[in-house]
Parts: sequence; C-alpha cells; structure tokens
Amino acid sequence: MLRSLNRIGILGHVGTGNLGDEAIITAVIQNLRRRCPESEICAFTSNPEDTQERHRVPAFPLRRGRIDSRVAQQTTTADSSRPKAVSRFKSSLKRARPLYRILKATRDCASMTVGVLQELAFIATSYRYVKHLDLLIIAGSHQLNDFVGGAWAFPYTLLKWTLMARLAGARVAFLSVGAGPVSSRLGKQFIRWTLALACYRSFRDERSRDLVSEIGSEGKNLFVPDLAFSLSAPEKHLSRLPSQPVIGINPLPFFDSWYWYKSDDQLYRQYVRKIASAAELAIDNGYAVWLFPTQLRADPLVIEDVRRGMSERYRHHLLNWPVQNFEDLVAGISACRFVIATRYHGILVSLLLKTPVLALAYHGKSKDLMRLLDQDKYVLDAACWDLESLPDLFFQLDRQRRQITEQIALRLPTIRGMLAAQYDAVLGQTLPQSESSAAETFGPPSEDRSIQMISGAEGAIK
Repeated sequence: MLRSLNRIGILGHVGTGNLGDEAIITAVIQNLRRRCPESEICAFTSNPEDTQERHRVPAFPLRRGRIDSRVAQQTTTADSSRPKAVSRFKSSLKRARPLYRILKATRDCASMTVGVLQELAFIATSYRYVKHLDLLIIAGSHQLNDFVGGAWAFPYTLLKWTLMARLAGARVAFLSVGAGPVSSRLGKQFIRWTLALACYRSFRDERSRDLVSEIGSEGKNLFVPDLAFSLSAPEKHLSRLPSQPVIGINPLPFFDSWYWYKSDDQLYRQYVRKIASAAELAIDNGYAVWLFPTQLRADPLVIEDVRRGMSERYRHHLLNWPVQNFEDLVAGISACRFVIATRYHGILVSLLLKTPVLALAYHGKSKDLMRLLDQDKYVLDAACWDLESLPDLFFQLDRQRRQITEQIALRLPTIRGMLAAQYDAVLGQTLPQSESSAAETFGPPSEDRSIQMISGAEGAIK
C-alpha cells in the first residue's frame, strides 16, 4: 500500500430494510477486507443496530434520532388522538389570535434552539468517532438528492460528515453514488461544497455525473458503475423447487401516497393492476410466480395489493418464498427463469446473477443500467407501459434466455474490472510507481477511459 489506512469508515443511508443498499455496504466491506486485511472498519448509518447485526462491524448514527424499522402506518389526525381538554384549549387559543401567534412563535423559537443545541452535541459526539479515521467512503446508493427531506436531509448530512472528516485529516471518497433530483438552491450549494471537499468522486450512471456537473461541481466527476456489481454474491440455493418454471416479479409502491415522493392514487392502482395482470399472464402460460421484495419495509404492502388484485384461481400459483436477507433474495432470483423488476437493485441483482430481466423503469438510471449490460430492448416505462406490449417481450425473453445470459456474462467482467480498479486507486494499491502521484490524490481513470472499458476496450485504470 502507498499509504497507511489503519481505520476506514463507510457512510451510507442504510438500515431501513433496502437489500440493494445493504448489498452495496457488503460489497465495500468485502473489497476492503480483501485489500486492507489489517484495517479497522466502521460504519455510519441510519440504523447502527441493524448495521452491526447485518454486517458485523461497529456502527454509529449518521443523524440525530432513531430510525423506526417498522413499516409506516396510517395514523389518525392529531386532534383526534389528543385528549379532548387539550383540543378545546387549543381551539380557545386560536380564537385569541394575537396571543396564539405569540405563543406559537415562542414555541417554534424554543424548538429551533433546542434542535440547534442537540445538533451541536451530536456533531461533537460524532467527531470523536471521525477523528480516528484515515479514510471515509461515501458508499454508493442514491445519496445526492434533496427530494426526500429537502436540503437539510441528505445534502446537509453529507456536508456535515465530509467536513468533519476533512477537519480530522481524513480523506473522503465518494464511490459510485447516484444523484438527483436536486431542486433547491441550498441543496445544490451543500452538494457543491461537499464534493469540493472530496478527494475522489465517481457516479454510478452518466445522468448523475452530468447532473452534478450542471449544478456547478468542478473537477473530475467520473462514471464507475454501481458498487453492488463488485459484490461476491453468496451461493445459496432453495432446497425445494416447484415442477413449473418460475418467473420472479419485483414491484414497488410506485406513486403510492404513503411512500412515493410524488403520489398519485390512480397511477398506483393502474400499476398494481398491470403487475397483477402480468402475474396472471405468466400463470396462464404454465409458470409459477414469485412476488418478491427488495425493500423489506415497503414492498410487502404493494405485493399484498397485487395479490388482492389477482383473480382467486391464480393465487395458489404464487410461491411463498420468504425474503428476510440478501441471501434469501439471491436464492430466489437464482431459481427464476427470468425476472420482471421495477426496483433498481431488483434489476441489478438479477443481472449480477446472469438472470434475464424485463425492467419496468421508473427513472432514467434503470434504463442506463440495462443499456450498460446491452439489455436496453427489454425496458418498459413503469409509468405508462402497455399490457399489450408485454406478451411479445415476455416470450422473447424466454426464447432467447440463453443468448441473453451470454450477453450479460460478456459484459460483467469489464464492469467488475472497473470497480476493482477504482478500489485499487482509492486504496493506493497495485499501481505502477510512475502512477504514484495519481494514487496520492486518488487518481482515477479518465472518463474517456471508463467509457472505453465499458465498450469492451481492454486496459488498466490510469
């Protein structure tokens, strides 16, 4: 190694039951342990208890408060849950408008003051963990956005930890992260400051790379595919398989009012109805169907809606293969003839396992992912796909399954080679002596080189 990396931290907004994001953390840990077996590894996540249990590394919270691992439930209104006396008192205060406004402003000011003091205390505690690090890795996923929680959620959190790490003398590397949407002026500014402090940064798709360039992030913004592609997937197989071939279907709560950032009940119902019809089509053609989640908190609810949307005579053809962890997910997908997936990592894990997949793309990143593996003709728009177009793609996937598997297998080594080269560059390993200056500044491959590699050109990272 060209530098001492005694302690390495991994930061990710994980711990909420998203198996795709957890696969990213697993992949990073695997690659760090392979290259830096003596280094101490810790994590900063949304749910440290889950991270410690799942990944067997010390973990600390990246935000104040605690992430509730239970699925969000519909609640009654605030007034109906309060004692009637409190509700009457508040109604009386509202009639005295000047007094009510004064008391409300006082409460808001006090709440803000308490929040600031709590945040300062949290930063002081967090800095005690960060000050021992040599490297902080911001690990993949879709972390550069402000559509969830605004500028003070993801953008502020990443700026805070990056700044703490740099003040402590640690290097910061953003590895294959996703970006967007970023719409607020403050969110864009936070992201510009954050990326300016980083020693290395790469993005998992070209849309993300282009977006950060558009908002004014200067310097090299590289394209290196999703970190989950660097995972050594566990070999787990189901002990009992049905006599029929299996098709896996991975839905998500697309436009659902309790989950999606832009809710539309009518579009959600249409999506569920189409997924139910796709499952019925598969069953009519002699397949068993496995409806599977990759987000363990959210997806089971939409899966239940799909079940209810199917005719009764079809439901006994649905397989009940439970998914509690990534190993269960791998075992199920490996048993499928092909997969129809909406979630990004439902698509990616299928490709990683060389399983043909029909992608229902809700975002351009899914289209880019399929194009990366030369599978872009098997993509439908999740918002407006037509049921009439499904049978042709369905049977084409089945007929050409062997050729598709070979196409995927041909592309995967190049992608995994790009990721291996990225780990080596960031960790300062296996680089020629003439390239040592590049390693010292996390010297990456040029983006032209990355594109050439993805196209099948040979060559080592520069």
